[in-house]
Amino acid sequence: MPVSYRSKLLLCVLVVVLVTLASNMLALSRATAEISERLVTEKLAFIQRGFAAQLDSDFDRLQLWAEVLVADVASGRALTHADQDAFDSLLLEYREMRDAHVALLLDHNLEVVVGTREATSLSLSPADAMPSPVAGSLRTAAVVDGSPYQFLLVPLSVQDFKGWIGVGAALDDAFFERLRSALGAELTLVYGDGSDVHFASTLDVDWLRGERRGAEMSAATSQLLQWLESYNWVSEAVSLQGLGDTQMQVVLSTSLDAALAQHQPIRSQMVLAALAAMLLAMIAALIIARWATLPVARLINAVEKIADGDYTQEVSLGVDRELRKLGGAMNTMRQSIAERELRIRHHALHDMVTQLPNRDYIRSRFDSHLRDGHSGSEFALCLLQVKNLSKLAELYGSSFSDSALKAVADRLCEKLRRGDLCARVADNQILLFYEGLDHAGVEQVVKKLYREFSDPVAVQGVALQVELTLGFVLCPQHGHDFDDVLGRAQIALARARFSNSLYEIYRIGQDESHLRQIRMASRLQLAVEERAFTLLYQPKYRLEQQSVEEVEALLRWTDDELGEVCPEEFIPLAEQMGFISRISDLVLDLVIDQQLRWRAAGMDLTTCVNLSGEDVLHENFVGSAIDRLSRSGLPAHALVMEITETAMVTDMERALANLSLFEAAGIRMAIDDFGTGYSSLAQLKSLPVHELKIDRSLVQELDASHDDQLIVRSTIEMAHSMGLKVVAEGVENQASLTLLREMGCDAIQGFFLARPMAAADLVIWLARPPHYLMDIRAALEEAV
Repeated sequence: MPVSYRSKLLLCVLVVVLVTLASNMLALSRATAEISERLVTEKLAFIQRGFAAQLDSDFDRLQLWAEVLVADVASGRALTHADQDAFDSLLLEYREMRDAHVALLLDHNLEVVVGTREATSLSLSPADAMPSPVAGSLRTAAVVDGSPYQFLLVPLSVQDFKGWIGVGAALDDAFFERLRSALGAELTLVYGDGSDVHFASTLDVDWLRGERRGAEMSAATSQLLQWLESYNWVSEAVSLQGLGDTQMQVVLSTSLDAALAQHQPIRSQMVLAALAAMLLAMIAALIIARWATLPVARLINAVEKIADGDYTQEVSLGVDRELRKLGGAMNTMRQSIAERELRIRHHALHDMVTQLPNRDYIRSRFDSHLRDGHSGSEFALCLLQVKNLSKLAELYGSSFSDSALKAVADRLCEKLRRGDLCARVADNQILLFYEGLDHAGVEQVVKKLYREFSDPVAVQGVALQVELTLGFVLCPQHGHDFDDVLGRAQIALARARFSNSLYEIYRIGQDESHLRQIRMASRLQLAVEERAFTLLYQPKYRLEQQSVEEVEALLRWTDDELGEVCPEEFIPLAEQMGFISRISDLVLDLVIDQQLRWRAAGMDLTTCVNLSGEDVLHENFVGSAIDRLSRSGLPAHALVMEITETAMVTDMERALANLSLFEAAGIRMAIDDFGTGYSSLAQLKSLPVHELKIDRSLVQELDASHDDQLIVRSTIEMAHSMGLKVVAEGVENQASLTLLREMGCDAIQGFFLARPMAAADLVIWLARPPHYLMDIRAALEEAV
């Protein structure tokens, strides 16, 4: 049967409509897929930044605690020995700052000296693969007792101890669940030591359980990414800097299927619209065809704008029910995408507990304030700390303390003026930005803050009295860099805590120690070139002979700009700058010259010279010292070389070889500051030394400390059994002298005998002994 023209026309138009709708549907499907992939990719990028921000925040908290530990060890409040109880006591004292799970005290070889009781071993590389302790703190990942950790190493240099303070937060299920909730992504940790690879993941998949023995890290990660891709996961691997052979990567994953599923209603609506268009095309082919293509064009335009990241244009497809519903679904999708992106940005710039802006947000506010032409206007930053927050966490739990901090933040925000801002920068610290605040207005702000918190804050039915401490820094006079200004606010806050005052304002110069060190380095180099050093001499009294036969040469430096600088400051700096041996050469020249003058005057005194660990390890220095002594004509017994225990630790074999050169030349040697280093009995036995000098820290309170008495007595007995003489440094009273004589000590040195003095004064002192020296002799004769 012949087909009518109308049927042909309708069929032709229908085919055209079908082809048009099919092509548009295909374009829409592709555009939707591209949008989904782009959104997932953008989301993954936001997740990566959020993950990095979370790690930085965790490391900042570890940094605060590590710096406190370093400061306490450096000030002598913590032992540098393997004293577990003392270390635990220190950690307990600073529990309010503790977000770490483990803490370790490491020597410079990164061997564990002491640590928290749950951490005993650390997977490390050889010491020569690690930076020197002066290189600064190290943020890394490490394996402690077989478990992965975020790990922070901070260099520690105190007295003769150089090493590290290490604190770590576990990369455990709680860590990943917290990040999973905050970032809205699945996380998989891949870590290993080069031979075995372990997995830890928020994905509950049998494939990820267990370990891959003998597998390489890169191969395991690639296999994981391929497996995730095969199940339509979009993933990105983030490498964490590992400690030693440790390798760690975190794979962040988000589901592409979930993103595509959100657009399924739109596809369904498009199918319905296409069917409606086909029916209408059969009734009015040309009109319906033109009408049907117009909303599709609008829809494609809207999808392209969304794909370009423009979520502002509302989609309007006409008055028909199907198209209006499709437009509504498209608008819903557009709004959903915009809201989701806004939430991701909000999470990246805000604290999840208090909903306050975070450090990155307030940093941008600080920079923009200066950048937008306000560099001449005054403003202030106030670092507010809730002192009793850690106590609340101990008493009621961390959830209560979070609620308390949220309540404090809410009350602060209610009272802020327009233009002011508050942000959370640490666990119990909130940073307040005050527009137009100068020094004169600080006291009024403090009174207002304490007045606002004079009434208790209601938290979960508990009336909480908030205890505040404040540290102020004024801008721009106190700095133009946010990190510098925040650091100075921390200094002011720390001074307020130390002085137990309500608040402190940073004063210029409080962070000048670093600048002083820079000036000292420059001045020290000039002093070495100009030989601007002097020597003082401290007598050493032989108890059995009741005479002074030896003196110790002590280096002193007085600078025109810095004034008198103690050796504890400039000697480590000279070692770091690499010219300690030049100073030792200078000291040796001065000692030899003084020895020649004394012997010309008929004085037969032996001078003890302190050598640096660097000197002992350099054969050129040792050979030069022996040669100069030989050319001077002085006998070998005119000098005694004193070395510390720690000088042996770096390279024992080389040190022994060089010390053997001294022994071959007839020059005696002594171990200085014994009792503070790491010498084993086997090492001590192998050293060609003749004398031990017990460190002053074990002698100064000898008459009052039973423990010190036990240590000193056992040291004297051990040294005598090895054929060594013993000298006690730091003797300051008659009672300590009596004890040392009873213990069989061979000689003493300290303020009780004489303070260090110039060579001319020493000659007078020896010629006319002071009355207290006669009293010492009388006491010794009476004891005998």
